[in-house]
Amino acid sequence: CRVMRIGDCRQPSIIAAAVYAGHKAARELGRDESEPPPARDRFVIGSAPD
Repeated sequence: CRVMRIGDCRQPSIIAAAVYAGHKAARELGRDESEPPPARDRFVIGSAPD
């Protein structure tokens, strides 16, 4: 069992930063330390195709 400090527990900040910290912790939950971070794709909505 691993305990992580996230959000305002680490440092006081705006709500968006705390929400992002929780989201990031959820993505990393159960991931092996030797694995690379999960890939993220960025999709641009409403742009013209290449």
